[in-house]
Amino acid sequence: MEPASVETGVGKKTVRVDVRRKVLGYGKYPDDIGPEYFVPEHGERAEEVKKLCHLESLHSGMVLANPEDPGCSLFEVVDDGTPSMAYGSAVRAKYPRAKVVSIDASAALALPGVLAVFTAEDVPVNKVGHIRRDWDVMIAVGDCTRCVGDAIALVVAESPEILEKAKHLVKVSYEVLTPVRNIREAMDPSAPKIHEGGNLCEQRHVVRGDAKEALAHAAYTATASFKTPFTEHAFLEPECAVALPYGDGVKVLSSDQGAFDTRREILAMFHWEDTPDRVVVENQLIGGGFGGKEDVSVQHLAALAAYRLHRPVKVKLTRQESINFHPKRHAMEAVFTVGCDENGILTGLDCEIHLDTGAYASLCGPVLERACTHAVGPYVYQNTDIRGYGWYTDNPPAGAFRGFGVTQSEYALESLLNVLAAKVGLSPWEIRYRNAIEPGKVLPNGQIADASTALRETLLAVKPYFDANPGRCGIACAMKNAGVGVGLPDHGRVKIVVENHQAVVYAAASDIGQGCLTVFTQDLAEATGLPMTAIRIGLANTQNAPDSGTTSGSRQTLLTGEAVRGAAFLLRDALLAAERSEESGESIDAILRNTEGYRHPRQNSNTSAAYGTAVTFAPVPVDGFVSPAFLIEDDGTISAHGTGLDQGTYGSAGTQSAIHGSPVKDVMGALSLLEGRVFTYDYFEPTDKLGADVPNPKSHVAYAYATNVAVLDENGRVSDLYAAYDAGKVVNPLSIQGQIEGGVLMSMGYALTEDFPLKDCVPQAKFGTLGLLRSTDIPRIHA
Repeated sequence: MEPASVETGVGKKTVRVDVRRKVLGYGKYPDDIGPEYFVPEHGERAEEVKKLCHLESLHSGMVLANPEDPGCSLFEVVDDGTPSMAYGSAVRAKYPRAKVVSIDASAALALPGVLAVFTAEDVPVNKVGHIRRDWDVMIAVGDCTRCVGDAIALVVAESPEILEKAKHLVKVSYEVLTPVRNIREAMDPSAPKIHEGGNLCEQRHVVRGDAKEALAHAAYTATASFKTPFTEHAFLEPECAVALPYGDGVKVLSSDQGAFDTRREILAMFHWEDTPDRVVVENQLIGGGFGGKEDVSVQHLAALAAYRLHRPVKVKLTRQESINFHPKRHAMEAVFTVGCDENGILTGLDCEIHLDTGAYASLCGPVLERACTHAVGPYVYQNTDIRGYGWYTDNPPAGAFRGFGVTQSEYALESLLNVLAAKVGLSPWEIRYRNAIEPGKVLPNGQIADASTALRETLLAVKPYFDANPGRCGIACAMKNAGVGVGLPDHGRVKIVVENHQAVVYAAASDIGQGCLTVFTQDLAEATGLPMTAIRIGLANTQNAPDSGTTSGSRQTLLTGEAVRGAAFLLRDALLAAERSEESGESIDAILRNTEGYRHPRQNSNTSAAYGTAVTFAPVPVDGFVSPAFLIEDDGTISAHGTGLDQGTYGSAGTQSAIHGSPVKDVMGALSLLEGRVFTYDYFEPTDKLGADVPNPKSHVAYAYATNVAVLDENGRVSDLYAAYDAGKVVNPLSIQGQIEGGVLMSMGYALTEDFPLKDCVPQAKFGTLGLLRSTDIPRIHA
């Protein structure tokens, strides 16, 4: 592999912006935050901290950056008299389904060093939930637990040692009940209702054409039942959050996949929806997520304790608590029937999918939707009838996980394609190639594949390895959407501020290892010509950065990446105006107000295709300014909004000198003239809702396609994996290499070794017994 580039730009191998913080250990995960992190404004440490951070004064609320790495925090200034950080942890349910008869915390409260024991009675609104608010903050006396790990009481103490003693002193009496163990039991009309509305959490029906008729007249059909297990994310960092009093509310230092999502759930718990600024969420370093950190786990508990006790409080899960309690990949039961004609061309699909969403909804609805919409595979046929159901049980909750329901349903379809291939007399490769989606053709959901679609190319890339290993290799294709889509509002937002001769990016976008923050710096460098040393990712939170939405798959790279490009084009124009201002004496704003983009906002002037497609740019306007539309606000902020169609595409070469890069002779000199200026962009690409009554609905902004071939050695073990991915324009080849290798290994573990055994809804696995692949199991990966 070629060495990573020191400079940055689109298409270059670029070292991640957080790599030194993580490898050298000076970056902070929430669990790295201790009492020393909080510095009283006028306390005895104030002078030492001011000297270290090169500051003349401190004030409460300041987050003090590391002078050697301004994108990393060292301390936070708090009010004088703020007590030292305390520690919290929940007493959790022993039984998956039991009525809580009583809670006796008297012995715990009598223990010196115990600050409080909170129960459901202390929670203003005892419900949270990412989409559906069905998740009890704590189970109240008289109510029933829904899974092992439900919080019963929250204990807060002066030290971790006292905390553990106190938790054992809280006495909870239960009336143990029979749990609802699986989908079949949940479907039984006589089963206990886990939630008031019944055990059916979500359902979807995706239909196009006439599947029944198509299958009735198919030359060949294949039908089979499929079952997949729950699986654990196994991220390296268990959940942890630190909360502190902040203004008239709280600030939460977290490690999750959506700072604004976490803020919304905490606001709901406090019933502060009308005063959202009372909760500030700031993500620290995140030790992996894979979808498992989209729901609140400890953040709301830390916020409750910090607000009630007027002091910083850390709450974290042990590894076993995390395994028992955070949402898993959904277990699936399904029946698929697929048909084709005498040449192996697919004609129709009928399937029924049931997901076990466990005790709480989490993201059951969207995951079920993706399982249904992607069950068709990346092929060309128009007759589908897909019915999906998500069921509550007393198992641990299930939610988002890498693949988001698609892994389960495409596994079923791909298995049946091999059966059909054998019936027709084709190879598994050939039946996929004959049916593969191509540019301009119509996917089974009705969306027309755009010019960037390259599934056939991925099949051709792996064909030599498939042909070279007859009888001992397997093949599968897949597709996956990027962005939320299906008609839901899904925005990428960013703010770029010129601070201390650097362009600083503020986006409340969680980087859980996929490298989106590095992508933002590459986007900015590509559009402006600024060197890496002049670009920085700011310490962002819900107070100083716009809502960039949830981190899910490559959503941030696409949506917030587009927003960064839009804002970067605004900055590029301002740099050009600044340089011309120096030459002419006319003000920067006056020059910008005389451009076409300000006087006559032009749409789609730079390109005629969306992100990632290989097209040629339209000519740059003769004035040299490229932003198609923008406003200059009263405070000097330069803002715009639009879609990828408004701001050009990278094209097949990765750069177009006519637009990308800067025409400014002295880009750093021009940047110094923009000190304090702010540039904002809101990217939004409309999509059609599920079931929209249009001939060719646009379900998603973009799709990625892939083909994998797995080769077995003479002992039946996987020796080589060939992975060919159509990912559009690759912004950072170094990052995507890691993503592909990690995804391939995760899929291999899911298929061959991993399991999440349950006994009467109680998890039986520990981290070391989940079946995770070991280093000695890793095959040769060719990506």
